[in-house]
Amino acid sequence: MRDGLQALLRTIPGIEIIGQADCGTRALTLISEKELPLVLLDSSPGSAEMLATLRQIKDGHPQVRCIALVENAQQQVAAKEAGADTALVTGFSAEVLHAAVDGALMAIRRNRSGTPN
Repeated sequence: MRDGLQALLRTIPGIEIIGQADCGTRALTLISEKELPLVLLDSSPGSAEMLATLRQIKDGHPQVRCIALVENAQQQVAAKEAGADTALVTGFSAEVLHAAVDGALMAIRRNRSGTPN
């Protein structure tokens, strides 16, 4: 799935894949080191870990836009409550992911230019 997701993300203008992390600790390190504006999180390693990582990202780096990939509607609600800007339930189309990434990129650009969301 990771390879397919990367291939899809590479088709979106303005997206550069900086790194991958297989755990929340590594994700937080990458965010701090690279000052990433957008992070995609997958709940498949464990939704509790993803939720904890989301909270830590938003606590330490509130400007980072987070898109969570979740397995069901319950996880979708929990991800939003934990700070995800967008939470997509498994089975989403390429167009839905593209729209979520585009929306995040627009928000990042607005924040950088000082325009309110």
